[in-house]
Amino acid sequence: MTHYGNSLIALSMITMIFGNLLGAVQDNPKRLLAYSGISHAGFMLIAVVIGGERGAHDLLYYITAYSVASLLAFYVFDKVIRKDDFYKSVGDFGGLFKHNNLLAFGLTVAMFSMSGIPPFSGFFAKYFIFHLAFQHGNTYIVIVGIIASLIGVYYYFKFIRTMYIKNPERESFQISLSTYDYAVLYTLIGLVIILGLMPDLVLELF
Repeated sequence: MTHYGNSLIALSMITMIFGNLLGAVQDNPKRLLAYSGISHAGFMLIAVVIGGERGAHDLLYYITAYSVASLLAFYVFDKVIRKDDFYKSVGDFGGLFKHNNLLAFGLTVAMFSMSGIPPFSGFFAKYFIFHLAFQHGNTYIVIVGIIASLIGVYYYFKFIRTMYIKNPERESFQISLSTYDYAVLYTLIGLVIILGLMPDLVLELF
């Protein structure tokens, strides 16, 4: 690998680790996912550096899986975070399952996917990237990537623990969804699951 390639690999590892470390100390939901996005860019950079047809396919799959999961998460945020900014911390998602179980389930699917939990699309996105790196003798990248992923699991699961275990902050607060909202949520949830259950079929489309 060239000096340029080694520099990008180093940048990738730094981005994966520090993006997740910064995300782990955030309490604002949107800021947390912003730092999460930085770490995911580090994972994608691995495929860019290794390159080749397989690298391009794996990168496209990762981008697709991450984009769908992110859209799902932010759509839930848009429904939950009010204009008065009452929901401005992860803790404020307490009892979301009691308020609206579909939104809670949708955010759970998004968090599971971005964490790399099977059988959701994020698992295979990371698996393909790790496998690609391992095949090219970059075992140390895989190790760093796994460590970074474990850090990510910690703060992604803060949402899940809060939604299902913590009591609601306001018992009277209700979240209503339109027919359009239901259609979007079911579509995004379905895409995350389909991308995970049939990754080979999706890769063939690329």
